Amino acid sequence: MASKDQNAETQRREDSRDSSPLPLTVPPEFPCLGMLLKDRYRIESELGRGGFGVVFLGRDEQLLGKPVVIKFLLEQRDHETWFKKKFHQEIEALARIDHPGVIGVLDAGELPNGKLYIVMQFVEGKTLRSQIGSGGMCLERVSHIMRQMGHAMAAAHAKGIHHRDLKPDNVMLQVFGDDEEIKIIDFGLAHVRDSQFDTTKETTTAGGTVAYMAPEQLRGKPSAASDIYAMGVIAYELLTGKRPFYPATPFELLDMQRAGVRVKPKVLRPDLPKKTQEVILKALSFEAEDRYQQAQEFGDAFAGSLGQKDERTTPSSEKRHRLPVAPYKSPSQLPTLRQRDSRKVIHSLAILPLTNDSGDSQADYLSDGITETIINNLSQLPQLKVMSRTTMFRFKGGNIEPLAIAKQLNVAAILTGRMLRMGSRLIIQVELVDAADGSQIWGDRYNREVADVLEIQDEIATEVSLKLQLKLTASEKKRIAQRHTISHEAYHAYLKGRFHWNKRSAEGLKKSLEYFNEAIEIDPVYAGAYAGLADSYAVLGNQHLMASNSAYPRAKAAAMKAIEINDCLAEAYTTLGYIKGTYDRDWPGSEKAFRRAIEINPGYATAHQWYSAILRAVGRIDEAINESIEARELDPLSLIINANVGLCLYFARRYDLAIEEYRRLLEIDSRFFWAHYLLGGACRQKGEYKLAISEISQALELSGGEPVMLAELGYTYAVSGDEENARVILHRLENVSHLRHVSSYDIATIYVGLGNKDSAFEWLRKASQDRDEGMLLLRIDPMLDSLRTDERFSRLLESSALN
Repeated sequence: MASKDQNAETQRREDSRDSSPLPLTVPPEFPCLGMLLKDRYRIESELGRGGFGVVFLGRDEQLLGKPVVIKFLLEQRDHETWFKKKFHQEIEALARIDHPGVIGVLDAGELPNGKLYIVMQFVEGKTLRSQIGSGGMCLERVSHIMRQMGHAMAAAHAKGIHHRDLKPDNVMLQVFGDDEEIKIIDFGLAHVRDSQFDTTKETTTAGGTVAYMAPEQLRGKPSAASDIYAMGVIAYELLTGKRPFYPATPFELLDMQRAGVRVKPKVLRPDLPKKTQEVILKALSFEAEDRYQQAQEFGDAFAGSLGQKDERTTPSSEKRHRLPVAPYKSPSQLPTLRQRDSRKVIHSLAILPLTNDSGDSQADYLSDGITETIINNLSQLPQLKVMSRTTMFRFKGGNIEPLAIAKQLNVAAILTGRMLRMGSRLIIQVELVDAADGSQIWGDRYNREVADVLEIQDEIATEVSLKLQLKLTASEKKRIAQRHTISHEAYHAYLKGRFHWNKRSAEGLKKSLEYFNEAIEIDPVYAGAYAGLADSYAVLGNQHLMASNSAYPRAKAAAMKAIEINDCLAEAYTTLGYIKGTYDRDWPGSEKAFRRAIEINPGYATAHQWYSAILRAVGRIDEAINESIEARELDPLSLIINANVGLCLYFARRYDLAIEEYRRLLEIDSRFFWAHYLLGGACRQKGEYKLAISEISQALELSGGEPVMLAELGYTYAVSGDEENARVILHRLENVSHLRHVSSYDIATIYVGLGNKDSAFEWLRKASQDRDEGMLLLRIDPMLDSLRTDERFSRLLESSALN
C-alpha cells in the first residue's frame, strides 16, 4: 500500500534510524512512532492519511522486521459510531476475501483506549494511477491488468463485498520480472453483506469518488454492478488517458450518464478494436441490468476483445499462497499458515542472500557466508540444480519479489530469509516457497547463540533437501552436512575471508589472505581455509595483480594441502586443475582435477568455467564452448561467466555470435568493462576498427587503466595502420611495468600488430619463461595468426608444452 516514492523515503529513514532497541511499552495514546502492538508490530513511520484513517509503515519483529502496513482510524473519528463500524467492516471484508489480487489482512486489534487498527500486507509497487500516461497504456498491458481486476473483484463479490471506491489510486502494481500483478487496496468504504456491523441506518451519503460512481451509487444504492461500472471507467482511462466524464457535481454526472454524453474510446484511441469499445460501453451502461453481471465476465470479455491469448486468471495462478483468513469474528481471530499435504519432488532451487537486519554492515560477512555455505552444500546434490552464488548475489539488496526472481531463473522453488545478530544471539528466519503457486513449502525460525552458526546452516540445508522430497543416499546426507572445522572462531575468520575474496578487488584479495591465514592459525587442519587461500592466490595471478610465477605456486600448494586434509572439496580441485593447466602445462593432470571437481559438485559453475579455459588452450574449442554454456546454465547472471561464453566463440572465430553475447551483456550492465574490451576485439577481427577502438577505449577508462586493456588498444591501433598511437601505448606500458606487473604476452601482441616479428618472438619467449598465463592463448589467439607460418612459432609451441 505504499508507492515507490514512499518506499524510498521509508528506506532513507530505515538507513538513518538508531539501531538501539525501542521501548517495548508506550502509553495507550494515539499511535506514535516506536509503539509496539501485540509485542510484535513496531510502528515505524507514517505513509499517509485521508479523511478516514491514517496509515503507517510497520515492522513484524517476529519475522525479523518484515514490513507491514498498519491502519488506524483518525483520532477525531474514534468516537463516531458510523466510522468505527465502517472500520470493523473493512477488517471484516478483508478477512472474508482470500485472493492474491486483493490486499491481505494479517492481523487486527484494539488499543486499551478502544482505538482499532488493521495490520495488512506491505505492497512494494506503484499505484495504477501513476502509470497512466496522457495517451493511455499499451493494449496488452491494459488487457492483463483488467483481466486480473475482474477475477479479484469476482472473488470479493462472491463473499458479499462491494468495494464502492474502485479507482486507479486504489490499485497497486507489482512487477515480477516480465510479469505484473495487481493488488486492490482500501476497502474502507466497502459494503459487506450480512455484516455484524450494519451501517445502513447511519449511512447518509453515497460514498466513493464521483468520477467512478455508477448512477445507482450516486443515488445511494450501490451493488456489485456499481463496481463493474467503475471498472469500465478505469478501462476507458487506461486506454485513452482520459475519463469518459468530467462533471462539476454529482448531479451533473448523473445527467451526463443518463444522456450518454461521452466520447467513444475509439475516437481517442483509433487502434482500439471495435469489440473492445463495445465491451467498455456495455460496462458503462446507465442501467445496472444492462451491464455485465459478473466482474470476471467483464474482465475476460475485455481481455478477449483485445486478442489476449494468455488465459491465466491471475499471474502465477490464483492458488498463490498467502496468510489465509477465516470469516471475520473479532480482531484477535487471525489465521495461521496452511500446510500442504503433499507435493511433487523439486529439482531446481534458488537461494536468496539472507537479509542482514542487524543494522550493522559489519555483520554482512555472516549473512553472506551462511547463504554461500548453504548454496555450496546443496549444489553438491546431483539431482538438484542450485543457482550459484554469483547469480543470486546480484539480487542482494534489490526490491524484486522472490517469485519474480524464481520465474526469471526458471527454478521450481526459492529460499528466502533474514538474519538478526544481537550480541551473542543469532536469529535466522527462513522460508522455502514453491515457485509454481507461491505456497510455503517450509519455514522455520532459529534463535541460537552465534557460536551455533555451523549447526544452524547444516539444519537448514538438511531441512530444505527433505522438504524438496529429494531421496538422498547416506553419503549425500553426509556431504550436505559436512563441516571443515569445529572451531567457531576459525569459521568466522573463514567467512570474512570469503566475503572479501568475493569483492575481487586488490584490497579485498589482500584482506582475504589475512583472514584465511587467521583461520588456519586457529585450526591448522581447516581444509576450507586452505581452499580459500588457493582461490585468493589464483585470482591474484589471473588478474595480473601478482606475477604468475609467484601467485600460482602458492595457489597450488594451498589447494594440495586442502585436498590432503579433505579430498572432497570441489573448490580445491578446481583451483588445482586451473594451476596445473595455466602454470604447470600438465594437461592430463589438469583435466583429471577438473573432472574430480565436477564429480564432487556438478553444480559448481566455476569448475566448468575454468575447465573451458584449459580446453581452449589445447584446441578443444567445441568442448570449451559446451563447458562455458554449462557454467552459464548454473550461474546465468554472472557477468564474467557470460563473457566467457563469448570468449569461447571468439576463439572459435565465430565473431558475429561473440558480438551478440557481448552486446547482450552490456544491456545487463553497460559499465562491465570486460564486455566492452571483448566486444572491441571481436569488432576488430571483422575489420571494424573505429568501433573496436571506441569499445576498447571505453573498457580502458572503466577499468581504471588495466594494462591488458591498454595492450589490446595498442594492437588495434597497430593493425588499423595507426603506428604512432601504437608506439605511444608501448611506451605507456613500459612506464606502467615499473609500478605493477605487465604481461610479456600482451606487449608481444603490439609488436605483432606493428609487424615486428623479431620483437614479438622475443617477448613471447619471455612470457613462456615467466609461465605467463597469456601463453594459454598461443594456439588459438587470432592476433597471432601472422606468426603461425614462422618456424619460430612451432618451436615456441613445443617449448611452452602447447603442441
